[in-house]
Amino acid sequence: MKYDIEKHLLPLTGAHNTRELGGYPTRDGRFTKKGCFLRGDNTNHLTQSDIDFLRGYPVVLAVDLRSAGELLKAPSLLEKVPDIHYKNVTMADEMNSNEFLGVFPDTMGDMYIDLLETSKIRFGRVFQLFTAHMHNGTCLFHCMAGKDRTGLVSMLLLELANVDDDIIIEDYAATQVFQEDLRIQQLEFLEQQGISVPERVLLSEPQNIEAALSHLRLRYGGARGYLKECGIKNDDLDSLIWHFVE
Repeated sequence: MKYDIEKHLLPLTGAHNTRELGGYPTRDGRFTKKGCFLRGDNTNHLTQSDIDFLRGYPVVLAVDLRSAGELLKAPSLLEKVPDIHYKNVTMADEMNSNEFLGVFPDTMGDMYIDLLETSKIRFGRVFQLFTAHMHNGTCLFHCMAGKDRTGLVSMLLLELANVDDDIIIEDYAATQVFQEDLRIQQLEFLEQQGISVPERVLLSEPQNIEAALSHLRLRYGGARGYLKECGIKNDDLDSLIWHFVE
């Protein structure tokens, strides 16, 4: 990696891909602000020390992007934590790389484009929650591995903040490094179940998020245009940028 993404990783014992989105340089010479947004993975194995660390950050909002099936198997340990507003905004019930339901896409980039096009209400809901809570503390959003659904929300935030594409891509691709052990475990489990999964489904290859970024720009002019179609007002987008960039 050209940019040191690892320095954004939080020191949690029970989650291995929870990262600070602050501290990234923008194209106009500024930086994303620390303490605004965290991207994360599964919160089912957080220790009490992890939870205390997040409360002290202070995380005031936890947006869980997992499906109903995932929640049933692994309920979030943040759901009933005092001072943290826990919200589930289900993304990709029928199509995500952790439950492996439906027909596998030709590429993960195709899946991301489809998710952007079919889940505007849900992406809009996520950003409505951000704008409602961001002035009170840190907003955490996560899924299971912190790769696909979380990766798209992170892409939208960083593109909106005018972060360079190379860094957005590295932010996405870093999951492949931080979650390599999980990827191996998933493959072994699926093989034991007799399920054949294309390797691409579990990888965080740069071309996946590049395809999503290209689609975002060609069709909407960028994250702002897309989020406006998701129902987010210009004033709220301006407020989010003002809050997130220094």
